Amino acid sequence: MPAPQERRVTRQLVQLWESLRPGEALPPLAEFRSSAAASLWSHCLEIRVRPDGFRIEAMGSDVVAAFGRDLSGQALIGNRIAFPEFVIHKDLDGVVRERRPAENHGYYGGTGSQVVLYRTCHLPFDDESGDGLRVVVGLSYKVSGL
Repeated sequence: MPAPQERRVTRQLVQLWESLRPGEALPPLAEFRSSAAASLWSHCLEIRVRPDGFRIEAMGSDVVAAFGRDLSGQALIGNRIAFPEFVIHKDLDGVVRERRPAENHGYYGGTGSQVVLYRTCHLPFDDESGDGLRVVVGLSYKVSGL
């Protein structure tokens, strides 16, 4: 009997990252871009790691909806405590330092009696163009009432 297909977006992204990884080296970002289905990419945020901080390169449609606007080309500011900024930034430094993926989940108190349940994965990639490390962050969430 075949193994059931993983339903969680963040797990699917981690499994894709693992399948593209050549041994101990980081997988190339170009292969991820060409392998990720549009339905997966819509949950992703691509970040360029720069000496002066993190810059958002691209945002999938579901991530744009979470932020409320497309922030492509802008710096990712790490001192914000609102959803989704804090969950995006939460594991970023460790992933850059260790060059290993990280997965996280939890909840964030929304407005009134609402709670945001979320899952993230942070996936480091080699940027073959020589522009340094890239991190793709997968985000899935739902807003729930208490």
